[in-house]
Amino acid sequence: MLMNKKIVWGLLVLSLLTTILAACTMTGRTAVPSGPSVQMEATTFSPSTITIKKGERLSFVNSSPQPHHIMNGTWDGEIAKPRREVGAPRVALDFTGGEGIQSTGPFQTAGTFKLYCMLHPDMNLTIIVT
Repeated sequence: MLMNKKIVWGLLVLSLLTTILAACTMTGRTAVPSGPSVQMEATTFSPSTITIKKGERLSFVNSSPQPHHIMNGTWDGEIAKPRREVGAPRVALDFTGGEGIQSTGPFQTAGTFKLYCMLHPDMNLTIIVT
């Protein structure tokens, strides 16, 4: 009887440890974007120009611990020039640093549109919609 209790407790502890380890490996994982995407590094977009199809959304993947605030417009040297272009969706995405994916769109109008990070001079993104 004592041996059975030890086996049951051993199995219970093993199950509990397995559950805890499985839960720990799940934290911090980021979903994979399902369509076109750009990486946000410390102070750059990668790529800095992307072509997408009309009707698609664009995902932003923050791969750095840096915060980012993505808006319509562009940097011109050291001067931020916020500007909403005709046909572009309104973009206002906030990343506090290192956390996952956000998307914007859909982009319903063909054309060339500019986005920028208002926190990092020269962090510009050009989106070509075909």
